[in-house]
Amino acid sequence: MEQFLFRSPARYCLNKADYAYSLGGKLTDIIDRETDGNTDILQTPIGIEDYWLENVHLNIERPRRFVFIGRYEKRKGIDLLNNVIEKNYSGDFYFDFIGPIPEEKRVDFPNVYYHGAIYEENRIIKILNQGDVLFCPSYSEGMPTVILEAMSRGLAVVATDVGAVNCLVSSQTGWLIEPGDQELLDKTFKECINIGEEELIDKKRAAHQLIKEEYTWTNIAKINKQAILSAVEE
Repeated sequence: MEQFLFRSPARYCLNKADYAYSLGGKLTDIIDRETDGNTDILQTPIGIEDYWLENVHLNIERPRRFVFIGRYEKRKGIDLLNNVIEKNYSGDFYFDFIGPIPEEKRVDFPNVYYHGAIYEENRIIKILNQGDVLFCPSYSEGMPTVILEAMSRGLAVVATDVGAVNCLVSSQTGWLIEPGDQELLDKTFKECINIGEEELIDKKRAAHQLIKEEYTWTNIAKINKQAILSAVEE
């Protein structure tokens, strides 16, 4: 209902604008489609503070350790993730959930931990430091900050190809899958458990390096400045 009600005013504003900002990826395609290509699009992603990249050690956990960060709502894909955990549970992995997940939406296994909502960055960083792979199986997103945070701490990422996620997640930095595909999520989960240490280290290293080179706020400020200057010159 919210999407339906906001679609018309959003389309009106986009079509009246000279320029529209986009986080990139499929979001740029949506804006371009809604404006019939008549509005210039400035692609300016979000970034992360430099301190998130400090003192990162690319350790491999065995059993593998996975992380989900977010609140419970249908579009986050937690139900799909719960199905995968229940189907594949054998005690050969750990899973940390950070966020306000209701009791009735939790799975009951000894190696699955629910930390609740955490607002202190140092506590989130501590949990991420123990992880190998972040799972973000959402049906829709923009450019999730949790992916930036996890990659900055050297985690590979399993995420769905929605919003601007494909700017961050690829076969080099993790696994990019289609949203709502239970079978594919199950297959990818198994691959995360069984992937070789060297291959997983390569993905973790590539994830950390991508954020370091392109997604700190220092770099994003340069991108914003250049985008605005180019628009003005035109």
